[in-house]
Amino acid sequence: MKITIKLLLTCLLTFVNMAVIAQDEIPNLKTPSSWEQYLNSVVEFGDLGTWRAGGVTKDLWVGIPAGIRYVSNDTRDISHDRKKLLIAHEMIAENGKMLSIGSGFIGWDPIEKRIYSFYSGYDGGKPFWGPRELVGFSSEGEVWKYTETSRGDTYETLIVYKRTSNNSRVDIVKRTDGTGDTQQTKLNRVIGTTGDKGTATRKDYVRYTKASQGMWKGEVQSVIGDSSLGRTGDSYTAYWSSTKKSSNYSISSFNGGEKSHDSITFYDANLRKIASISSGNDGTVTRSYLVPKGDNWYRETIHTKANGQVSELNSDIKIDVKKGVITILIRGKVGGSSLKNQKNVWYRQHK
Repeated sequence: MKITIKLLLTCLLTFVNMAVIAQDEIPNLKTPSSWEQYLNSVVEFGDLGTWRAGGVTKDLWVGIPAGIRYVSNDTRDISHDRKKLLIAHEMIAENGKMLSIGSGFIGWDPIEKRIYSFYSGYDGGKPFWGPRELVGFSSEGEVWKYTETSRGDTYETLIVYKRTSNNSRVDIVKRTDGTGDTQQTKLNRVIGTTGDKGTATRKDYVRYTKASQGMWKGEVQSVIGDSSLGRTGDSYTAYWSSTKKSSNYSISSFNGGEKSHDSITFYDANLRKIASISSGNDGTVTRSYLVPKGDNWYRETIHTKANGQVSELNSDIKIDVKKGVITILIRGKVGGSSLKNQKNVWYRQHK
């Protein structure tokens, strides 16, 4: 009996301590009374989209060594039926190694009348997973308790998402038992800067993915996901394929010369654009946003090399579905190289 009472008191004190810590970080926390209330707050305060951060890893996660420089991308989107939030992340070291990648969901339990969430993925090639519990939310952000199991260890963390401006956030992660480091990261929304104000619909997304699916071949000098983008010299033969996995996303892969990269394309309901994120074998990461331009497409891309060098580009894309030809004109500056309508032409091999 004494042991049971002690366990209950320990659990109660832990919860109270977490609530106090959470209130210190974000005041006036509350729990949602309905899914609509929570979803509306996420949309109203601009949390949807892709957010980028960089820094040095801390002694926090079991599967991620401390002291490694990295670039990360966090994405939030609404499922097609609007009954779930889809969440995902990637963390890439400056040498191109994938440190961490994962995905999960946030939903509503109509019986218990509460938010429920789960997250899983791979750290250093080994799996991790765990449930997430919403401690509370307000106009200033959200606080979550995440219980992770990784490499045989299970431990609790407190995750604070602070809204600092329309286009920036601060994330704070700490273990609830006080061990390890505290990780504080500033995230910036991934936005093109060429001034294009166009938008896309889900119908546009379906049209784009349908037109670009299949296997394609081209003779190119460089491509948008390549660290040597903008180079001059001989061209090489390259292949890329695109496959629609569901109504919500498609995946593609590229191989040419010594380069390869994989990407995911989806509709970003917050930015109202078609979004594509690519990670290459040389550490290059690109994030592209597409909108219709008449019957064709306009694309803005943020191109990040493994050494952290960031470039911004834009492209015009024409897809001739009947002839099976994609023509891409790329403009921008990568390091000391300027691209003035670099032309890449791709020919469909099969659907």
